[in-house]
Amino acid sequence: MSPNDQRMTGEDPEYWQKAVNLPSFRELIAAKKKLLMPMVLMYFSLFMGMTLLAGYGKEFMTQKVVGSFNMAYLLVLGCYIMCWVMGVIYVRVANRDFDALATRAISDLNYRRGQA
Repeated sequence: MSPNDQRMTGEDPEYWQKAVNLPSFRELIAAKKKLLMPMVLMYFSLFMGMTLLAGYGKEFMTQKVVGSFNMAYLLVLGCYIMCWVMGVIYVRVANRDFDALATRAISDLNYRRGQA
């Protein structure tokens, strides 16, 4: 390993500064934000709404849906299903889009590192 290779490792702050400044890296982060922000807001809204209903909407939460299955169980089940659906969506988008963007960012970084 040459001295230049030892200096430009993942532990070197200069390495990460160069990586963060790459347009391809910024494109990757922007794509992730575009997907994750709506997901986080949706989950947070449902979870906080469910928590507030549990504390202040006890009459609504205890309404029976089918047999002894009430609205509280339905909302918890909906939250659980939503988490799985979001996880599957994220994995599919990551495999389709994020992996290619990450590979391009790494290639750009290695190319620039080779020029230095």
